Amino acid sequence: MYKFIFSTFLLLFTCFGYSQTNKYQFKHISTFEGLSQSSVIAIEQDSLGQMWFGTRDGLNKFDGNTFTIYRNTDQANSISNNDVLSILEDKEGFIWVGTYNGLNRYNPKKDSFKRYFHKNDANSLSNNTVWTIKEMKNGEIWIGTSNGLSIYNKKTDSFINVYPILDNPKSISGNHILSILETENNTIWVGTKTGLSKLISTKNKTYVFKNYKNYHIQDITETSDKTV
Repeated sequence: MYKFIFSTFLLLFTCFGYSQTNKYQFKHISTFEGLSQSSVIAIEQDSLGQMWFGTRDGLNKFDGNTFTIYRNTDQANSISNNDVLSILEDKEGFIWVGTYNGLNRYNPKKDSFKRYFHKNDANSLSNNTVWTIKEMKNGEIWIGTSNGLSIYNKKTDSFINVYPILDNPKSISGNHILSILETENNTIWVGTKTGLSKLISTKNKTYVFKNYKNYHIQDITETSDKTV
């Protein structure tokens, strides 16, 4: 009887231990499988199930079998820079790509990029280094750069730029924007190198924030109990 119990226990322990050690299995994808470069900074899955990987040397599209690599060339419709920092697919199916030198909107139907750069124009991109891209429920694209927050309006194809204002505690907490989140109850949070900002109101292109200073906010997420 004791031998039977011990054998059963040993079998269960072996099965449990085996299942625990093999709960997660990983397939390694490297430059040997076609990835353009081994440092992957950004990842996005599009509505077709394809994976997009942003590396230090090119944007990669992976369909499950093969890679398509996009790099900067002398063509005006190529990606603006090979060092990719952020990727987003919007509701219309365009792929937005932030790089160290410019923002890009990829059109899958035309297989081409439209580039956006900072210029001597108040309605251009606030800075060419783009760390994060988020689409809001109202269709606006919010872009966090190394010098300010840019809000893209699809109808006008232009930007509203938001910068910290000296001696204004209700302006955004910093100019180096690293993360953006819109919660389920439509609250917008912005993380910077010097603090966290919660959008309180917007009126006449003026953005009012409540700030939590002296924090380096790399990323923001909302939990299942609606806590940020």
